Amino acid sequence: MSVYTPYIWMLLAVPVLAARGDVVRKVAAILHAGSVTPATVVLFSAVISFGATGLLGYLDWRKLRGVGVVRPFRWIWAFLPTVYVIGRTTAIRKVAPRRGLTPVWVLIASFLLIALYLNHVI
Repeated sequence: MSVYTPYIWMLLAVPVLAARGDVVRKVAAILHAGSVTPATVVLFSAVISFGATGLLGYLDWRKLRGVGVVRPFRWIWAFLPTVYVIGRTTAIRKVAPRRGLTPVWVLIASFLLIALYLNHVI
């Protein structure tokens, strides 16, 4: 049984992509024909991130149930990605000992990358 679905990796990528304002700015410019203000970029980023994490959390939850995890962590927590990743890891480690911890390490690494990017280190 594989406890790593493609959806958990995509969910972990959402905050990193949201922190990249230039990516969001380009997409917002395509959807909004006029000038793109910083407020528009922030709002657009928040709405897309919120929707994407919810959808990816649901798909991850459904896939885990499909591979035999009896009680996967509830998908609704995906709207708070940090809580979802930690809760999911806890639930997975109950049914698949010594597996399922990698998403937490990727979450920590993404926090570090975002902090470095926002402080203009990288």
